Amino acid sequence: MTIPKTVDDLTPEWLSDALGRKVVDRKVEMIGVGVGLVGSLCRVSFEGETIVAKLAAETEENRFVPSMLNFYGREFGFYTRLSERTPIKHPKCFYAAHDAETQDTVLLLEDAEAHGECRDQIAGCTLEQAGPALATIARLHAHFWDDASLADLEFLPKLCDEPYPSAVPFAYDMAWPVIQEQYAGLIDARLKEFGDRYGAQIAPIFDRLCEGPLTLSHGDWRVDNLFFTRENDVLAVDWQIIDRSVGPRDLAYLVTQSLNIDDPRATASRSTSTSPTLRRSVSTSTARGRGSSTASARCSVSSTRWSRAADWVSTTPVRSTFAAACCNAASRRSMLSTPSTSPCEQPTAGARMIHERLNPPGLPRQALTDLKMAVA
Repeated sequence: MTIPKTVDDLTPEWLSDALGRKVVDRKVEMIGVGVGLVGSLCRVSFEGETIVAKLAAETEENRFVPSMLNFYGREFGFYTRLSERTPIKHPKCFYAAHDAETQDTVLLLEDAEAHGECRDQIAGCTLEQAGPALATIARLHAHFWDDASLADLEFLPKLCDEPYPSAVPFAYDMAWPVIQEQYAGLIDARLKEFGDRYGAQIAPIFDRLCEGPLTLSHGDWRVDNLFFTRENDVLAVDWQIIDRSVGPRDLAYLVTQSLNIDDPRATASRSTSTSPTLRRSVSTSTARGRGSSTASARCSVSSTRWSRAADWVSTTPVRSTFAAACCNAASRRSMLSTPSTSPCEQPTAGARMIHERLNPPGLPRQALTDLKMAVA
């Protein structure tokens, strides 16, 4: 079968062949317009049923980064080779195809909206609201903890594998001057000083985050990619940038990209010296909502959260919640062989390991957050 290049190629005839049943007519609705650039996403309705179709980006310009970093190949690999082994909720895949040479890709997925609510990353969430996300990512990490078989999956690199250590600093160095120019009012002296020296630290950070024990990392664990269910669980989407790295990386990403900066419990220990301009900008950007201002709002919120990453990640409620979830998840791994390094031999040891991973010696804890702001 041919792989659709645009949503117009999702004809009733093609859908019939892909799904193995007759599709007489269909309605296509684009979703995620203006939010993502690396692919086309649409909801396809036919005969009382709705699925989601995910295609590669239509233009070569928008395909360049996901092709270079194998985003399409990784998500295809997840749904065809890792999905059945993954213990947390994710959309069912009804059809998947990927051409490694052309990067043409199509996934026909279960509509996640039927299972729960997707929250707004710009508005953020409280620590209590993030609880299911913390427990779920701990289950994922515990299930694949120190799993040597992950190294046999050619589509699943370590975070420190090329081209990441070369490509990401290059993208950051290109983006940082533009960010400073476009969002000058959001960048105080503390953030600028950190941003100026961050590029040179990226490759060493990636090395540090791959020292092990390694697990399957989602790589983009933020509330925009999570559907919160009525069962106090989450269903995760967007498996394009999965890799092998240390688990607290996903935790740091959630904390710095999604937790609400106005949550008093999560911010009890943070510094009070952050620029008032940043706080005002966050409020203004959040009020604007999505649409054409989405990129600006995300940058505003990310700038504030990024500058406070050390305080966020070291907050006791966050650290203890994740450590407890990781321990509980590990204790339920009776169907798996015992890993060489358990995430929780006992509660105190588990909490100590999490603390060490969140506070690596000699490395700024702010650097544990990913480069979403720089390369988005």
